Amino acid sequence: LRPAAVVHVIGVRNPAERHHLEVCKMKVTARHYAALRAVLMVANGVAPKEVATEQGIDDFGAPRPPTLRERKRPGDLICRAGPDKWLFADLSVTLPMNGVLEERKPGSKHCLVSAGARRKVNFYSSDFAGKNSLFLPLVFSAYGGSSDVTNLSLKEFAKAVDAAAPVASPLGSTPLWTRFRDAITAQVLASPAQWALELMLR
Repeated sequence: LRPAAVVHVIGVRNPAERHHLEVCKMKVTARHYAALRAVLMVANGVAPKEVATEQGIDDFGAPRPPTLRERKRPGDLICRAGPDKWLFADLSVTLPMNGVLEERKPGSKHCLVSAGARRKVNFYSSDFAGKNSLFLPLVFSAYGGSSDVTNLSLKEFAKAVDAAAPVASPLGSTPLWTRFRDAITAQVLASPAQWALELMLR
């Protein structure tokens, strides 16, 4: 069943109830790690063990294990991109109700995913100032949508993974960045559907 179909089955009556299924805090963490595992599975199929997860950034721009109390962890996904250069990709899913309502206004040019990416860049800007490493926001909506900013980040990250691969990807194969995007989207869409089914079976 598609997520929308499951939502209809359990009797969600309005956008607010649908919104809750997409952002319920009981499922946010599980969705996040499911998406990370999906990306890792794809990456390891191309360049085994070249992508690491859950890292902070040190004073020289290199990844390091974060402390337990550390709030800032820009490296949900990390890949080397050259001598003394690392890519830190931060994966997040957003769906603020005010952003949804703003997008629905006639003539609106608001993009809640792009707005989320800007917030991430601003949040981590001081950590990357003066360093050779690069921060990449991988922001998706809880409906599974990405934006130009997210897609460019995925392309940059995929380029680094491809460069580390022992064997070049076959000609005509699906671009790696697209496979990353689809892997994340599948997990983002699966989460509310699974949650709706759990609620229905209670």
